Amino acid sequence: MPSRRRAAGRPRGARVATLAAGLALAVGVGTGARCAGVDRGRAASSASPTNRASAEVAAGRPRRAHLLGWSWSGYDGPAAFAARAAHVDTLPFDGAILLDTIGRHFGDVNVATLSGLRDVDGAWSFAAADANWRPLRLARFRRPRHDMARVYLGLTTAPPGLRDDAGWAVLTRGASQYARALAANGVRGVVVDNEMYHDAEAWRYDARLPRWAGAPHRAWVAAARQRGRELATALRAGGPALVLLVTHGPYVGCGASRAEVGGYPDDRFLEGAFAAGMIEAGSPAQPVVDGGELYAYRTPDEFARSAAWRRDGMARRWGGCPFLDSALAGGWRDRVRIGFGVYDRERVDGEWRTMTRPAGYAATLTHALRAADAYAWAYAQGRDWWRAPGDTGVIPAADAQWIAAVRAARAAAADP
Repeated sequence: MPSRRRAAGRPRGARVATLAAGLALAVGVGTGARCAGVDRGRAASSASPTNRASAEVAAGRPRRAHLLGWSWSGYDGPAAFAARAAHVDTLPFDGAILLDTIGRHFGDVNVATLSGLRDVDGAWSFAAADANWRPLRLARFRRPRHDMARVYLGLTTAPPGLRDDAGWAVLTRGASQYARALAANGVRGVVVDNEMYHDAEAWRYDARLPRWAGAPHRAWVAAARQRGRELATALRAGGPALVLLVTHGPYVGCGASRAEVGGYPDDRFLEGAFAAGMIEAGSPAQPVVDGGELYAYRTPDEFARSAAWRRDGMARRWGGCPFLDSALAGGWRDRVRIGFGVYDRERVDGEWRTMTRPAGYAATLTHALRAADAYAWAYAQGRDWWRAPGDTGVIPAADAQWIAAVRAARAAAADP
């Protein structure tokens, strides 16, 4: 979702001269390397796509950052997406960020909500998740994919209170079963959206409000970090090789980050401590991706400066962030990888408006791919990446110019 952050980077040159030529040449469907009849059901193998993705992230920067598409769409569910495999194979994305019913309600532990998808203890069941994601395993894509499931902690309702042990026990048990189903169906990873949409104040500490009474700020920071660590541990228990990406990284809860990443990071925002807890559960073999939902960047320096701060600058100045201590800061660089989100809208007179210049979008996406360690993700609300010819929908399909812009950005990012 749109972020209010803006970085005040110092401009510097970057070679993106291939973009204009790429946009001119890439309107046609690229052929690229293909892998006929990819079987999505081999995720349990040591050489599975899921294990390979995790290994690439652990190694630091892969051959290039993988590019994921993300659209609010009627076609971003596993079944609808799988049914469009032939169309998806023509697109210049390494994978998609997909959403099922459980992912939409992931943080809801009310047993009355979607009770048919829960086990006898109220947690999301393996059987329900497996049924939701099975179409993706059965689809016959022509090349290997990096598809991920997205889960919302606070979209339809607020998650359990940070001191609600029983509620978090239900959530983490369901997370483990959900992750097991994802791994069984060849899904590469989980995108955890830790923004509080239903209640924007749910994780925004304010000592004046009753909900925060009884404990100081540092105690709530510790509780948020603990819950992030518990969720990441549960997801990894169910899918040991899954890549974990959190959309809003720790920077958002560290006021000292504002000068480096721009926007509105604040010590009061507990989403940052939660993300830090997820990274704490990472390891050199299985780091966690700070997804970088920082949509205002346009220059190479803005991306580079942000990546440097989030990768290790913040840890070197750990005393300025409430969730960091010497132990976590000491192992930070080995536990985290850097990603970026790129939005197809831009701020105009204080409002988000759909971008109309494919070349400008391609340049921004190029910078993101170059700066990322692991993944960049192209988030679209003004156009639908997955809508195939003949499909209907409220959001228009991405036309040839915009697909060409994505393809050109990939080519330019691969040409340093």
